[in-house]
Amino acid sequence: MPKLRPKAITVMRHPLLWNSEKRMSFLQDVSDKVESERQQGKVESERQLQGPLSSKIERIVAIKRWDRNLGFTVIQDISSHRRYSLNCTCDLLRAIRNMLHHYEDLPPHVQGLLGLIPKGFDDYITSRYPDLLIKVYKIVSQDFKKEQCFKKYFQ
Repeated sequence: MPKLRPKAITVMRHPLLWNSEKRMSFLQDVSDKVESERQQGKVESERQLQGPLSSKIERIVAIKRWDRNLGFTVIQDISSHRRYSLNCTCDLLRAIRNMLHHYEDLPPHVQGLLGLIPKGFDDYITSRYPDLLIKVYKIVSQDFKKEQCFKKYFQ
């Protein structure tokens, strides 16, 4: 029935139709919000995720041993800069954010694996974690879309 179909504008705003730059920007913003929860004292320790966004991500997305999909060479390089919990989806988001933010500092062979930013990198991440974007988007759209850092994705 035509009345049940979503409006064209709603379909056009769906994250699967975003360009690579917007998709990666969204994941970076989510990671930054999780990190902000940690720094604002909503979390007792760096590895104990109790913030509202981070706890939902860990409960709903729950990617365990994410290093297996990211690739040994990439894990080896990013682990030399920061310690990540490989059973923590929020740490996967932080790793993605850090690789994007510090892409120019990555060795050429790691850049070659990840591909060019934004399209190649987006393809690399999406091929390894196909549900990550949509699951995180669903969490944010249900409970956090009115937060300043996410408004631009829902206007």
